[in-house]
Amino acid sequence: LFRATALTARREGLRVVVLSHGIPPVNYDWRGRVPNTLVAETIVNSEFESDKYLQMGGSAGQLHVLGLPRFDRIHHRVHRVTNAPFSSKPTILYCPHRLLPLNRKKGYFLGIHTPGRVTKENSRVVIQAAQEVGCHLWIKLHDNSDSLLWREFATSFEGSEIKLFSPHINILDLLERCDLVVTT
Repeated sequence: LFRATALTARREGLRVVVLSHGIPPVNYDWRGRVPNTLVAETIVNSEFESDKYLQMGGSAGQLHVLGLPRFDRIHHRVHRVTNAPFSSKPTILYCPHRLLPLNRKKGYFLGIHTPGRVTKENSRVVIQAAQEVGCHLWIKLHDNSDSLLWREFATSFEGSEIKLFSPHINILDLLERCDLVVTT
């Protein structure tokens, strides 16, 4: 469909500019794929993505790195000395979905939400792994709707060093202070 649309635009004398909307997987090999020669310009998120297009045979003059503002802020932040509550052990930042079951009558963004029972099982595994390797675990809640459930759930793991963070805290502050990020 895209190629047909691009061809029609080209026939009408229009330039086709593509804004790449995703980050390609690290392990995907783009060599040997056929570039879309109907595209005049391609705007990508990162040098990494630009390299993938070049592997595919794209022209460097037609690729423009725009960046991802949210991730660029991480790169440009000044690292400062922090009063992180845990500093003696490595810290894992865990960003799970909700513990609450999904409401079948409510629409969710593209349906990309993990059911509460799956989140609970995933979380149990992450917490046990953090305990076994001797790490602190920070959990950044997805939203406030189930913060009480998370408190109950976290306290059920005796001896764990779990700290819950509000969904409203700036994730960049947490990313600066953790050693590993886990999402489910």
